[in-house]
Amino acid sequence: MKRIVGLLTIAAVCLSCGFVKVRSLSDADIDNFLTANAALRQVGPKLGLEDINSGQADGQAGFAQVEAAIKEAGFSGYREFVEVTAAIGAAVSVLEGQATVATYDAAAQDINAAMPPEMRVAFDEFMNDPNNTPEMKAAFEAQLRASLGEAQANFNTEYARNKPFATAVLEFFTKNGNDANLELVRPRLREITAALAGQ
Repeated sequence: MKRIVGLLTIAAVCLSCGFVKVRSLSDADIDNFLTANAALRQVGPKLGLEDINSGQADGQAGFAQVEAAIKEAGFSGYREFVEVTAAIGAAVSVLEGQATVATYDAAAQDINAAMPPEMRVAFDEFMNDPNNTPEMKAAFEAQLRASLGEAQANFNTEYARNKPFATAVLEFFTKNGNDANLELVRPRLREITAALAGQ
């Protein structure tokens, strides 16, 4: 939650001071971004070696490689790549922020809703194991419910304290962003976040 709030706060400050103008995206922009991102992952490990080997330390050879990869991906140059990346990043931040708030809202109602799937599977396996006695199952369930109850109380306290700020920042960023960009990025969110994570 703190990570999302931090990212949204930075974006909101940048938008409010006019430092960042959100570019309207196209499908081609997203395709070019993904292509450039993949190319830059290939170029990245080699950057700087030519400068070092030639005795130059100004980074010009490395920048030329980056710019060539960006142009090969379909961008006019580095500036356009940065503008598209910023617009995609802004849309991803809003979409992930909305999803996180929705997940936390559900968890505030019932911590079981936010229970990791692995935990749910382990619980179900234990409860369905014929080797476990009814007493063992009852004790396990009681212990889990007590732990979840305590977690629920702690979560609700923390969430109640942070939600108003997170919601305000998210609403500001959404209002000052670009709705069309959100709708373009939404169906490709998984693909884009994988690219941003270097996968």
